[in-house]
Amino acid sequence: AQYLVGLQQDGNTNCARRDRHVYLDSSGNLYFGVRRTSGTQVTVNTSGTNYADGNWHHVVAAYSVDSGIFLYVDGALANSNTSGAPYGEQLANYTDVITVGGGDLSTGCGWPNITGSTALNGSLDEVTYYTDLPLPTLAQVQKRYRSRTCRTTTTFTNNTSANVAASFNNTTKVGKLFVNGVQECSA
Repeated sequence: AQYLVGLQQDGNTNCARRDRHVYLDSSGNLYFGVRRTSGTQVTVNTSGTNYADGNWHHVVAAYSVDSGIFLYVDGALANSNTSGAPYGEQLANYTDVITVGGGDLSTGCGWPNITGSTALNGSLDEVTYYTDLPLPTLAQVQKRYRSRTCRTTTTFTNNTSANVAASFNNTTKVGKLFVNGVQECSA
């Protein structure tokens, strides 16, 4: 498993102090889970889709005590659980730290599909953690996904010149970046 982001009490090995985790299992499936006040977890996942594929992915994990948990990937709702409220505690009840890229999801704590190290083998960019917003709508998630940035993979040195161009289609809301006539990315 590879840990992406979540809450964990700094230095505490108590399983009850681990909550709101987003992680990848060994098959590349994304998981999002919250810990209920009873100590059990509620999780959703993207079963059958390998997101550890070397490509950038936009992930939104949303949670409400009364409404459920929601996992969005690349602008689409991947999975949700809206039965069985309450879903945990309000964030204000925690003094835990937000842990990015290297949290502890010990197998004894009940998080599903945890094997081996949970250290992230990859990159994270633009991690944002909101604590007091209402659940996002699908339209809001899609707008945020479409607003992502497009980056070149071309390495430039001091004496390198390049023809860089960008285009944007206002109808499809897709932008493209070209370096020396080759499309580098589309966002």
